[in-house]
Amino acid sequence: MKSAYLVAAMPVEVFVRLLLRNGISFGPAYILRMLFILQSGVWSTFLAQREKRRFGARIKAAAPPRDPLILVGHWRTGSTLLHQLLNCDPQFAAPTLYQTSYPTSFMSSRRFVEPIMSRLLLPKRPMDDVRLGMDEPIEEEGAIFRIAGLSPFERLMFPHTPEYFLLNDETFLGPPETQAAWDRALLYFVTALTFHTGKRVLLKNPFHSFRIPTLVRLFPQAKVIHIYRDPRVVVPSTVRMWSLVGAENAMRRQWQPPRFEDVARVLDRMLTRVRADLELLAPDRRMEMKFEDLEREPLRTIRDAYERLGLDFSPRFEAGMKQLLGELSAYRKNRYELTVEQKDLVSAILGHHAARDGYGG
Repeated sequence: MKSAYLVAAMPVEVFVRLLLRNGISFGPAYILRMLFILQSGVWSTFLAQREKRRFGARIKAAAPPRDPLILVGHWRTGSTLLHQLLNCDPQFAAPTLYQTSYPTSFMSSRRFVEPIMSRLLLPKRPMDDVRLGMDEPIEEEGAIFRIAGLSPFERLMFPHTPEYFLLNDETFLGPPETQAAWDRALLYFVTALTFHTGKRVLLKNPFHSFRIPTLVRLFPQAKVIHIYRDPRVVVPSTVRMWSLVGAENAMRRQWQPPRFEDVARVLDRMLTRVRADLELLAPDRRMEMKFEDLEREPLRTIRDAYERLGLDFSPRFEAGMKQLLGELSAYRKNRYELTVEQKDLVSAILGHHAARDGYGG
């Protein structure tokens, strides 16, 4: 959904809380976005109440899963490709675009939603050539945001300064007084997904890179894969992504595209943090994956990951990945030419990570 797709179908009461906290700028684009979200939220609220009557008691009584497989890593590191490939494994259920758009009604609302949503959905993501579809796997941050109204996305949508909205966030979790509500939102969605599919949950969320201690607390048997990539690609690609997403979703005039240097600093902090936090997990519950290895030898790289994590690599999974790789063979990546100044910034801020990870020259 092109306009304000981050919170399309957000329940009215959640969106109103965001509006009261932040306000919006006056102008046709901002007013139209607000009205679109409000009207879609009315429908979403009705569907959520309907689903609560049908399934609420059973979901509440269900035990949250303890062992999801969680993919972390900075944006534009290839986590979407990894998510798509692992979603071919029949033992896993990854959240879909439809489920994260209607996180409190996805079990019963599809026949009402699909005729409208299928017409509004773009065929590909605005920042690259990755296909969009109601059943494509996607990160669950949108589900958390729609349920609880708690996400760094709030600062992207409602900026009060032109500063990069992730620059000074140390946890991506918000203040302590909101922690319990954030926990409940994630647990509800993951429990509902498990209840609905009967499968082990496969999550992918770059924001989770700063949340590993919280995830370990909520899911004590979780396994985590951290994917990383050449920062000379990650930084400019992330600048482009947030520039597009912010331009389409911001509801205040203070929005400005992120600076190259600021994105590099957040990447530096994330790499340092995720690698320290992975040590909270036993060796058979954590691993790092280099995107370039995944791109060059996807089947071997994922087979090695499964062996490391003690996961079953089935013939059906391998066949599914081969089929998907054939479908993706025409995909063309964006390419970036850095200026001398940008190269110097990457070297100064991220050189120690690049040297560790084998990105030289």
